[in-house]
Amino acid sequence: MDARPVDFILCQYGNSKNLFRGPKKSCKHSYGVCLGDAGTFGGKVPDPFSAMLEREMGMPIFNLGAQHSGAGFYTGDDAIHEIVENAQVVFIVAPSVVNQSNPFYRVHPRRNDRFVTALGPLYDLFPEADFVECHFTKHLITKLISIDSARADIVFVLSMANGSAIKRSCVHVGARKLLFTGIKSHKLRIPNLNFQLRI
Repeated sequence: MDARPVDFILCQYGNSKNLFRGPKKSCKHSYGVCLGDAGTFGGKVPDPFSAMLEREMGMPIFNLGAQHSGAGFYTGDDAIHEIVENAQVVFIVAPSVVNQSNPFYRVHPRRNDRFVTALGPLYDLFPEADFVECHFTKHLITKLISIDSARADIVFVLSMANGSAIKRSCVHVGARKLLFTGIKSHKLRIPNLNFQLRI
């Protein structure tokens, strides 16, 4: 297997502060858009699926995937909203449900993999936990599972309720066709707990 690093350029669109995988595309003619997380960005592959779509469809496809994105990554970016609104087709790959703010915790508005703060319901669910050393969502979730995987499932279930936030934010746009790849459903066991969550 070739272990050499993938060579690609980064670019920005309009006044967006976010960096995307290039080459930079033009909005002058019909085009499509790919939204998603690291898999869409394609940092470990020379040919991300946006490039494959571009060849198949014969039109420019903006790769707006982001390495550390959750739903909140797109909601506050007006420059990206404009690109999405004018696209002929929008492909959405749902990002990780843990990389978005939810009733249990808040994430950074742009680096959605960064854990910012725990909220009341998470303290109710895990009163024995100390979240001071958790700086990333992956670390947080690993900690919750190590304490009690059944209670961690509750966090996953309610986070998945927010999992269509990207889709909801894009349905109103003027794209002629919206293609959404959702999150595979998982059977999660929900125990009966003798306390109420403040949600």
